[in-house]
Amino acid sequence: MKQKRSSAIAILAGVAVATAIAVGLVAVSKRPHEIARAPGIGLTTPPGILLQVTKGRFDPGGVYLPGPQAFADASNSFAYILGTACDEACRADWMPVKVPPGAAAFGDWSIVDGANQWAFKGHRLYVPRAPKENDAYKICAPDRDAQITDTCVALFQPEADVVLPDGIGIRELAGANGIALTDHNGLTLYSFEGDVARDGQSCLANPCTRLWSPLDAPALALPRGDFTTVKRPDGTKQWAFKGLALYTHQRDTAPSDVTGANVDTRWRVALIAAYATPPGISVGFAPGFGTIWTDAAKMTIYSHHRGGDRRRGQGRLPFPPDLSCDAACLHDWKPVTAPADAQPSGYWTLNSLSDGTQQWLYRGLPLYTYRGDSNPGDLKGEYLYTSLERDPDGRVVKIAAGNPPYPSRDVVPTFWRPAFPY
Repeated sequence: MKQKRSSAIAILAGVAVATAIAVGLVAVSKRPHEIARAPGIGLTTPPGILLQVTKGRFDPGGVYLPGPQAFADASNSFAYILGTACDEACRADWMPVKVPPGAAAFGDWSIVDGANQWAFKGHRLYVPRAPKENDAYKICAPDRDAQITDTCVALFQPEADVVLPDGIGIRELAGANGIALTDHNGLTLYSFEGDVARDGQSCLANPCTRLWSPLDAPALALPRGDFTTVKRPDGTKQWAFKGLALYTHQRDTAPSDVTGANVDTRWRVALIAAYATPPGISVGFAPGFGTIWTDAAKMTIYSHHRGGDRRRGQGRLPFPPDLSCDAACLHDWKPVTAPADAQPSGYWTLNSLSDGTQQWLYRGLPLYTYRGDSNPGDLKGEYLYTSLERDPDGRVVKIAAGNPPYPSRDVVPTFWRPAFPY
């Protein structure tokens, strides 16, 4: 029987184990190290399918909790599963979610023959011809429910597909751009590509100074789904996923940490799926800042915001984007452009620029590189800001650019910061 978990995390397709970065002394290095995706890892969404949060609720303390994520089409309309076959009368109200040119089926995603329509786990996806009210829909989980008889918004819930041993969980891990396995404390699990007898982490000496801690399994533990056990040199059992032994990293102290991704290429974040990412864009690690987006040349990618706060914590909503970038702005900031045939997917959408090219947006944030950065790893655009000083009537009297601190409380600054997965 599958272990049940409540989930507000984002979605995935397939099961795989992901990746790490090259060995390096990141504590002193100034260059961002790429957190690459291993071949074969499952992706959450195909071209033309986005992720969108469903309606949430307020907890007893008045804090709004967003609902689980669901599929949406390229226009950001929720994708529905219909409880019955869609006949001619149905098609007056519903449109199939179309497959973009050149897209192919993979994993749980298939293409309905003759209809050029996306289907997830055999369920055809539709969008309404007329917009629906925000609360006028049901939700359903095709990962869990093979038979769906009601019209509902299609969720994608990873825990429904993965049989978990006690003490192992699943969570969204933005720093690794995917869905990861965790231990009983919610800390990131890493898989080891090698023989546990040669991992160098056996604590037979005292004191023990190992960097990686094996995920212990009970002496009587039995295989469960894709989880098995391996025997360690000291005779104890250790959990393994898809045949690869699982570990935690000693420098990970919070559930969002992926410190171990920067240490040794033999250890990889134990992802079960990765979010779709445009070709040439990848997750990097910048010492002193954390995970960031980088382009094909490994240059830092930035986003532009209104406000003046540097904070970027787990669970914090980002400052609203500043969507404007005029000629003076473009003198210093270069849009991250997409190929002419690019398609939105996951959290990535497109914006048409005045010269006819397309710009990538991540979660609605237009992305840029800074022309002042010369080398991979440069962060010279970090927290550069432009401020507008206004007179008592609200008229702009001065525009200033530079670095914090901000001149006065009458200033409404916009600022640039490295864009990061969240």
